Amino acid sequence: MDLLKKKNNIDQWLVVLGIFAHRLEVIFLLITLFILINRHRTILLSRKILICFLLIFITSFISITLLNYDFSFFFKQYSVILFYCIVYSFFFQSNKYDLVNIFSKYIKICYLVSILGLVQFVVYVISQINIFSFINKASSLSGTQLSRISSFTSEPSNLAVLLVPAIAYYLFSDTKSSKTLINYKKRYFLIILVVAILTFSSIFYFSLFLMLLFKVIFLRKNKLVKKSLIVMFFFSVTLILNNPSKQIDYSDYGIFKNNIAKIDQALENVNKLDYESIDGLSISVFATLVNLSVAVKSPNRISGTGLGTHEQNYESIYPLSSGYVAKNTKDAYSLATRVFSEFGIIGLILLITFFVKYFNKHSFINMGVLFLLISLSLRGGNFVLYGVIFFFFLYYHTRLKTTNNKL
Repeated sequence: MDLLKKKNNIDQWLVVLGIFAHRLEVIFLLITLFILINRHRTILLSRKILICFLLIFITSFISITLLNYDFSFFFKQYSVILFYCIVYSFFFQSNKYDLVNIFSKYIKICYLVSILGLVQFVVYVISQINIFSFINKASSLSGTQLSRISSFTSEPSNLAVLLVPAIAYYLFSDTKSSKTLINYKKRYFLIILVVAILTFSSIFYFSLFLMLLFKVIFLRKNKLVKKSLIVMFFFSVTLILNNPSKQIDYSDYGIFKNNIAKIDQALENVNKLDYESIDGLSISVFATLVNLSVAVKSPNRISGTGLGTHEQNYESIYPLSSGYVAKNTKDAYSLATRVFSEFGIIGLILLITFFVKYFNKHSFINMGVLFLLISLSLRGGNFVLYGVIFFFFLYYHTRLKTTNNKL
């Protein structure tokens, strides 16, 4: 039993590996739970989490009953999410003073995953063989011999999002400082960054832009840079809002009105029989708009339709039997969209409140995780896969302004 002692940190390695293991994460958590019970001889439960799940059960049960929806997916989702939260809550209570080591292990796994991703990329370029074909399909780029890197994760975009906190931490922190406890070498960062770029994930490029913008505006101590950017922003807004003719005539904004009309038409007609009927929209944009459309048109927009009901909302608004195309019907392709669909405006407000309330400008780990959560809110609606619950807990536990969290 010596191998199960805390000093070996086996539970930390298992948890961090699990977030990259897709559907195998539950197996890693089961082993972790066994280790934690053996260590503490009990299960540490959070009263707040139990109360939260009780409220979710009551509100979802009422909504699903009133809408005459099926309960099967609700019970499945509820039990799985509850198990994940119990284990992660137990894990973080057991390791609440060791967050730096947890994040350090996460960076090492990111580096390992990235190395394997580069091998995957090179082998595919040379031989057109995906060495991880038993895990995922090759996402080849049309007209080239290149393939998007996914390493041993399920999809390239999932890998890109999982690497965001590691990249953000290096960008935000002073890694050359002798005070840092995380051994994060520059070559680690460069390899992780290159792999994230080679996933060719649009959501990562957007996140990277936000991270760089955040660093320049909020983290740099150069007040001149901040003031210049603020002045440039307001100057640009002023130019847009002030027409040289000094007369606001919307007919002059033909291109603008045309684009708005196209977006409006896309939202109304995004659920046609096939993708070809939506001119100019990619599959990812289609999935985003169609699920947003479902969330907006679903009943009970105040408190939502209940956990696990987005797919039924989709079917009730755009029935597949009528020829509508199904795309990400279970997860809504976006965490924010799914929260809005299943928990309404109240759920969306609570999600935003969580981000704002537990933001810690003194913790580079906290800030890095925030950008991952923002990425998932825009692109990634699964409540349990891709380490979603792990990162929510990590964000919450790095909320305190302590030296342990800052490094």
